[in-house]
Amino acid sequence: MEPSQLLAFSACVTSRIGVPGTIFRLKSVPFGEMTLRKLFIWSTASAIVLALAGDITKPLSAQSGNFGWSAAAAGDAVLVGQPANFYGPGAVYVYTRSGTNGWSESARFYAPDSILGDNFGRSIAASSGIVLVGAPNKDDGEGAVYWIQRGDNGSWSTPSRVSAPDGAEAAFGTDVELSPEAAFVGAPGSGDRGAVYSLALGAEGIAGKIQPASLAASSGFGTALSFEDNALLVGAPGAGTAYVFRQADGQWVEDGVLNGSSVTGRSGSALGSAVLLHGGRAFVAAPRANGTGAVAVFERGPEGWQWTDDLLPTGDGMRAGFGTALAAAGDEVWVGAPGAGGGDGVVFRYS
Repeated sequence: MEPSQLLAFSACVTSRIGVPGTIFRLKSVPFGEMTLRKLFIWSTASAIVLALAGDITKPLSAQSGNFGWSAAAAGDAVLVGQPANFYGPGAVYVYTRSGTNGWSESARFYAPDSILGDNFGRSIAASSGIVLVGAPNKDDGEGAVYWIQRGDNGSWSTPSRVSAPDGAEAAFGTDVELSPEAAFVGAPGSGDRGAVYSLALGAEGIAGKIQPASLAASSGFGTALSFEDNALLVGAPGAGTAYVFRQADGQWVEDGVLNGSSVTGRSGSALGSAVLLHGGRAFVAAPRANGTGAVAVFERGPEGWQWTDDLLPTGDGMRAGFGTALAAAGDEVWVGAPGAGGGDGVVFRYS
């Protein structure tokens, strides 16, 4: 795959990004033709946003630079996470359209048992009527997730908690994902190896635990999640790999181990930091590969999952962090490189 367009934030936002912590519209993107999968940000350095939810013409500001660390669309609303705040606990902001061109804040959520540093809003997954929010620092790193449900009249419920099942430093809620029938919660610190837990939609208890047959210590399994067509892709950047699972007879079984190429599979590449299933392909990011970052592409054939290609940044990509964020929009795959463009951040689009 070749990049169809290189988007530098200094050229493609309604206003040049000067302060992290705001969301701007990418002017050259055909928003009306896109389907939102996830909206990502790596905001601590360059506030990269893949704003796929709509034509956001005004900045949406918050109190600190990690506003927008995570985001998702729920029907006509966009939810934006701010997991760390200098003035209080993590928060999730809800924005709905205000008039024909703008967005305005319509709700704001905190964990009912919120405390400073809980990381509430570190991850968000949403459908039209239900939202799952991760707070992986809750209870000294055990972590928790919270359900928020939306009624037929558009009102939102108070967040309800699901606690980490494994105890100390599991980081339960580092990433979350929804399927039509279930939710998945990454806990990369669970048992010093990591795990993924499944929940029924809206349920307050754990339905199952997903782990590969063999998993080394400090693998970080569960750091990143992606679901498509009965397949679950899980990143384990500590081990430099990703795993594919499929559901069979009500159980999630291992379907493939994705180890990358001579570029993305090198030690220290952090392969599995971000993952994406799209169009039957698996995209697994290695944002530290070669000092620039790369994304390994896999396809499933008669002999199982096989590496087919590496996506690489063009131009001067040193310390670009290429692959820090992945998203799908229609038939395109977007790759975030927050360190590229002199620190302004660049989004590469592939089709």
